[in-house]
Amino acid sequence: MNTSTMSASCDVVAMHVHGITLGSPVNSGSHLVSGLETMQCVSGLYMVLRARTTLTRASAAYHRDRYSARFRGTSSSGLNRQQEYQGGAMSRRLFVALLILAMCVPFFAPASPIEAATTQTTLVYDFIANAPTATWQTTAVPISFGGPNTDIRGFAMYVSPATLEDGVSRHRVLETHPQWVNDGAIEGTYRDIRVPDGATLTLSVGFLTGASGTNGVHYSIRFMENGTSTWYYFPAGNTTANVGLLDTYDGKIQTRYYSLDALKGKTGKFVLRVSANGSSTKDWACWADARITALSVPGAVEAHSLGSSVVVDWEYTYTAELFHSLSFEVQKRSGIFPIWLDVGTVAYPVTTLAIEDQSAGQNTYRVRAVETVTFIWTTTTESEWSAAVSSWVLTVPVGAAVQHVEGTRDIRVKWTGLDPLATGYEVLRTVNPLMRPSVVHEGPRTDTSWVDTGLDPNKNYYYYVRAWKTGTESSDRDVSAMSPMLSITTFPEVPTEQVAHSSGRTITVSWAHSGNCSQFHVWSKPTRVTDPVMPDMLPATQRSKAIVDAEYGKWYILVRAWGEGGYSPQTLALDTWVLTAPSAPLATVGGTATVNLSWGAPDANATSVHILRSVSAGPFADLSTVAANVTSFADTTCLPGTAYSYKLQAVRDDDVSELSPASSPVTTSAALTPPATPTSLIAVAQSSTAVGLTWADNASNEDSYRVYRRDGTAIVFGQVSPDLPAGTTSWQDVGMAPSSMYTYAVKARNPAGDSGWSNEASVTTPAAPVTAPLAPTSLTASAGNPRSVDLNWIDNASNEDGFRIERRTGTGAWAQVKTVGADAIKWADETVLPATAYGYRIRAYNAGGESGWSNEFTVTTPAEVQSVVMKLIIDKKNYTVNGVSMMMDVAPVILESRTLGPVRYVAEALGADVAWDPVERKVTLTRDSLVIELWVGRNTARVDGAYMLIDPQNPEVKPVILPPGRTMLPFRFIAEQLGASVGWDAVKREVTITYPAS
Repeated sequence: MNTSTMSASCDVVAMHVHGITLGSPVNSGSHLVSGLETMQCVSGLYMVLRARTTLTRASAAYHRDRYSARFRGTSSSGLNRQQEYQGGAMSRRLFVALLILAMCVPFFAPASPIEAATTQTTLVYDFIANAPTATWQTTAVPISFGGPNTDIRGFAMYVSPATLEDGVSRHRVLETHPQWVNDGAIEGTYRDIRVPDGATLTLSVGFLTGASGTNGVHYSIRFMENGTSTWYYFPAGNTTANVGLLDTYDGKIQTRYYSLDALKGKTGKFVLRVSANGSSTKDWACWADARITALSVPGAVEAHSLGSSVVVDWEYTYTAELFHSLSFEVQKRSGIFPIWLDVGTVAYPVTTLAIEDQSAGQNTYRVRAVETVTFIWTTTTESEWSAAVSSWVLTVPVGAAVQHVEGTRDIRVKWTGLDPLATGYEVLRTVNPLMRPSVVHEGPRTDTSWVDTGLDPNKNYYYYVRAWKTGTESSDRDVSAMSPMLSITTFPEVPTEQVAHSSGRTITVSWAHSGNCSQFHVWSKPTRVTDPVMPDMLPATQRSKAIVDAEYGKWYILVRAWGEGGYSPQTLALDTWVLTAPSAPLATVGGTATVNLSWGAPDANATSVHILRSVSAGPFADLSTVAANVTSFADTTCLPGTAYSYKLQAVRDDDVSELSPASSPVTTSAALTPPATPTSLIAVAQSSTAVGLTWADNASNEDSYRVYRRDGTAIVFGQVSPDLPAGTTSWQDVGMAPSSMYTYAVKARNPAGDSGWSNEASVTTPAAPVTAPLAPTSLTASAGNPRSVDLNWIDNASNEDGFRIERRTGTGAWAQVKTVGADAIKWADETVLPATAYGYRIRAYNAGGESGWSNEFTVTTPAEVQSVVMKLIIDKKNYTVNGVSMMMDVAPVILESRTLGPVRYVAEALGADVAWDPVERKVTLTRDSLVIELWVGRNTARVDGAYMLIDPQNPEVKPVILPPGRTMLPFRFIAEQLGASVGWDAVKREVTITYPAS
């Protein structure tokens, strides 16, 4: 459908018929006309009348005799469209009726240029855009698309951009020109085009700017369904070439709209045709618009179930105009019956529909848009149906139940079956039956149970199970209704830190718990009892229990919390032992510091025996623990002359018996005194590695002697002898170092302690015999500068005290010039003179004598070189050498970014001679054995016979001759070859040449 605005004076009704003239098979069918009328009164106010009706051929003929109307409008693209329907004069009654009706409508400003009445339309096919794919045929021959426009057989081609006769610019138009003869024709055939529901055909033609007019051009289009031979013509009834859109030229675009309802669902070919009975010299109109549009199909359609309800939703954008509205129809198909049934209608902007009480299994849905125009008449336009989407209504899981997982707080949710169409399941949970549950787990349909972990203890939980399915066309999945609510209470938490231990005949049981329970139940019995016993029921606030007067032997104890959900998971039973007390121990004195104990075997279930001691009738305190199979113990921590008493206690892990009776008290012997101090210690060096010691034995109760020594000036003595037998008065210390001082002292020992220190005796071992060192070898000498000679040699000795170095001048006498320390292997003689020959030799020495001489080595120091600093300034003839100002006859210059100048001044300052060969145009510089040759105009030089580039960075640097005939050479090359360095000051434009190079 399309909308437009139009105007007319009050004496002529202006009407735009924007529906549609539907073509039909030859000799049958009817016209369908829908219209939008815009009226302008002389007051300048506008009204819009919208109407749609159906006119038969008879009624069309009747109205043709009663009114005449011209329809004009402007499209959304700015292209003027014009429609005309010619008929007889309008009757006064019809005009008055329309005028009265217009007065009843609220006034408003003119509508925007022509737009589709439906703002949600889809371009189905564009004949202009697809023109290159069509088959083109003129009356004469088939032609190819694209011209040229001079082909007398006719042509079809784009004109881009195009300006039409009424001043409207178009990006592109399609010009189809019949052959260049009267009554020629051209046709373009477009194949395999499907016409959807609610489609509209829009055709628009006009003339290019500068057209000379026409006396009859006919533009038309027709359709034939594939597999048939029947044509549908547009305009309807057009069975000859002389009926078309444009019959007379008035410089405006001609536009027609045609409903394609009669062709909906058909696929076939459209033929665009241009024919004329006018002159071949006239210009031809162009196709400005040729396209098929339709009301858009709802998009993104989805359907998903929730229990027995199904929600269908979709996406759609629509902006309604006056008198226009949009709704959506939803249909369903289910089971084995392929019949679509209406299930609901909603009005835009609603884009969802909930459908209740749907049957189990697959249900398929589709949606279409329906636009309604209501004014005087009501008309509707439907889009095509959307793609079908399916939803599955799933049955509720059966056999759902919950149970505790033995030994844990976990809950198992189980069921016996899911809908066979389900993909998986969801478990939902809440802690309040009045609150909405949330999904806590989902899994595949193959599962029949799931265990919920991490739950709080002693707490009520409520569960539901439902099935779900994915893999449909929708993004949301289908879910069944939830199973009946499943209620369960978790077990209380397990009491932790459970401990049971006995002390005498009392068993103490303790535990830790949050208190989130109703009671604690404690079962206890000796292991000999096989019958069940009733538990002690304790309040939730209690954390321990004492069992008194327990019989001897092993006991089992079990602690569990109890609450609404039952008992906490059972833990391993605690076991404890009630042990009989040992008999009293027997104590006997073993010396001044020892008491010996013995006793009978303890309780057979004990693993160890604990020994307690009382000192001088004081309280009993822990002393030691021994294994249960040990029945004696020596207490060696006693004091002399002190009374002691002992008790025993049987132990197994944390279980202890009552204390045994006390032993009879015993008193240790009196204390032993340390031995007397030895005296008269003498130390004598027996060799360079041995010292003999003697001393006086003054003790009568010693067990042993120990000899102590300190080395050199050390302060601390250390034991050096083994424990020597009582009565020993001498000992030899061996392994001494020669020429070393040692100090000795002696002590006597017994269990009561050590005697005092004897006197100290010091001794120095004599020196060991000394041998002369080995001679050094491989002596070399090198003169690094005129006043220094470096010596190097190999040290072959390991016992030298040092080296003596001798030197002679020329062939003169040898004289010692230096003594260096042990292990030295080099020395620098800085007492030499330039240009002098020196000979060197070296030998090692120690207390045992001197080694032989090394090899002799002779070296001559170089002569001293006079340093030169020369400064030259570009474009200046004056220069300085070592600060003395001088003058040259030609100033230095810069050529090729390099400094060149008269070489003679530089060479002579650096001690070189300069020679000029006019034949070869060669400059030769010589100093000692160095020869440098350069040629005027060449970029290479020869240095000592080897050729090289003067400047590797710039091959254009060459010697030149400048007035008044001076040879100019590169300063840097000459100076560096003569051993000088070159510096450049860009600010002063000054060259500094330093010799020797720094």
